[in-house]
Amino acid sequence: MSYLSKKAISLCLFGIVSCCMPLFADENGTQDNLTSGISQLEPIRVVGEMPTSGGGDPAVISSDYIKNAPTGTSAVTDLLRGKSYIQFDQTSRGSATGGEIAPPKVSIHGSKHYENSFLINGVGNNNNINPGGLAYSSSMQTAQPKGEAQTLFLDTSLIDSVAVYTENIGADYGGFLGGVIDAKIKDASTDRWHIGSTYRYTNDGWAKFNWTQTEESLLGNTTTAALQPEFTKYEYTLSADGPITDSLGLMLSYGKKESKIPLWSKYTNKSDGSRERRVQHRNNENFLVKLNTNDLDDLKISLTGIYAPYEHTLFIPDYRNSDYSIDSGGYTLIYDMENA
Repeated sequence: MSYLSKKAISLCLFGIVSCCMPLFADENGTQDNLTSGISQLEPIRVVGEMPTSGGGDPAVISSDYIKNAPTGTSAVTDLLRGKSYIQFDQTSRGSATGGEIAPPKVSIHGSKHYENSFLINGVGNNNNINPGGLAYSSSMQTAQPKGEAQTLFLDTSLIDSVAVYTENIGADYGGFLGGVIDAKIKDASTDRWHIGSTYRYTNDGWAKFNWTQTEESLLGNTTTAALQPEFTKYEYTLSADGPITDSLGLMLSYGKKESKIPLWSKYTNKSDGSRERRVQHRNNENFLVKLNTNDLDDLKISLTGIYAPYEHTLFIPDYRNSDYSIDSGGYTLIYDMENA
């Protein structure tokens, strides 16, 4: 009985398959008719090249942008405003500290402001002496030196372009956790001599302040540079550049920024109970001499000497005769040679 049942089942399946064969044949014929009118495209081959530098392309700030950029301090980092990959310190360009002339502090990818690599024509410009130092606090009873991220504060009038590396940075750069900011110094003109000068001035009377209620209550008694209701700032530059031979150019430049910030002491005069009016100062100077070749076959050589001192004068509000200054900046000599 079991054998007959299996044989009957097999015969039934064979009959079903035989009946369905014409249907499959008709369906395949219909499918062929549908696909016969469709055009087939040739395959496309895409070929790419790996970057030769081994890193990502930098964001370049051009000389045209530098000439027209509105900057409060005429510093390299001031040129980076409005860039999505740059975060500025919350105190930079604040209405409470309008008298400051030091470059704004910037962060790339969440790094500290001193963890970026600052370069001038490829030469390091990072300050390694207490760049994250502490300001004076009355609880410390002493003044603590406070450094900045950069050693030399160059004026943007000396800069031809700025390359900013934020990711996929090549192995030829090092010494940073955030990004790389490489400023290129201008070359001397080769067509003729150019002489120029600039002058800028501003003060608190030309500014519009938006004080908090706490700040407003301290305006007549401010004792620290964290609140600067009064200030004056001066800035001027003198420059000359041009060819001295058919194949050699010379550039000379001098610039100065100066700021005065009136404040009050905390101590009182024993005779009449008055407090002393004090003035803090900020001074930054740029001396630059550059020699560079012009149309010397495929060889380009330049020699740049820079002296850029910075002085930051302060006082301890609690004590008389407590003036002190923080001096920074210094010298650098840069030699470049490129053989195309």
